[in-house]
Amino acid sequence: MPAYEKLMSEQGDKIGDLIAQARYLAEGNLPFSDKASGLLDIADHLCSTITPYTPCVKQCNHCCHMAVSVSSYEAEMLSRYSGKPMATRGKTLEDMAEQRDDMLKYTGVPCTFLVEGKCSVYPVRPAVCRTHHNLGYDELNCRISGIGQEEMMTTPSLNLTEYSLVQSLTMLQYGCTFGDIRDFFPRS
Repeated sequence: MPAYEKLMSEQGDKIGDLIAQARYLAEGNLPFSDKASGLLDIADHLCSTITPYTPCVKQCNHCCHMAVSVSSYEAEMLSRYSGKPMATRGKTLEDMAEQRDDMLKYTGVPCTFLVEGKCSVYPVRPAVCRTHHNLGYDELNCRISGIGQEEMMTTPSLNLTEYSLVQSLTMLQYGCTFGDIRDFFPRS
């Protein structure tokens, strides 16, 4: 049975519950910092639920060459953890329409925080990094799909659009801006 089918048959209800928790948290009356950290905790729970079903292997950094949209809240966490200053404040909601094209320029470009093949900010990695997994039969898709600006990364993954929207809308509601991780932290 493919990883995706097995995951959904065994953990589909739990994943649905976690997404519902994210909606409930976002709609609640908690302070922004509690909502933001709670959404990252939910991303961690999604990660721990998905990980046993994925063929992702330690030291693989294929997804670290993808465009990665982060909020200014996450960028500030990355800055505090890494000691690197943010180069930009990100884009506002009005500028978001252009973001897709801007993000494509980073396809195939290593993440700023990829150091010697490892994530140097793993404990505070963005939500999108916490929730992205390969759900193919094996890691072959990651090894053979080209990493280049003309090619998109193609690995079967779980559609967590609803979680991503809840997280993004919560960030926007509190004035966060967005950009690719390399916009906030260009490689030196």
